[in-house]
Amino acid sequence: MKMNYFDYRKQKRVFTEEKAYLKWVPATQNFEILLESQHKKLYAIAILNQSLKVMSEAFAAKDNQKALVEIQNTISQIKNLYPEAKDADVEKLVVSATDYADDLTQLIKNKRNKN
Repeated sequence: MKMNYFDYRKQKRVFTEEKAYLKWVPATQNFEILLESQHKKLYAIAILNQSLKVMSEAFAAKDNQKALVEIQNTISQIKNLYPEAKDADVEKLVVSATDYADDLTQLIKNKRNKN
């Protein structure tokens, strides 16, 4: 990718060039630019972090069902964004989120069985 623009602060034309490689994504049957992949990874991490915040607030308020729904929706959203989560960082976060969802499900079942 090549770009040029006039930098008014420097009072000169600036030329930049960056290589962006394409990667075939079987899940989408399309090419994806690797830079786009990095942005998606950062977006996925931000979504998961926000979800963990909402989930922990719901859990602290003793609304386990809301916490569970939040984390389940987020896992689905990440899987849609990253259909082939081959990135180790994203995989690790999805596994952690799935563990939280499993734990919350068990907690809700245990509370129902006590009643």
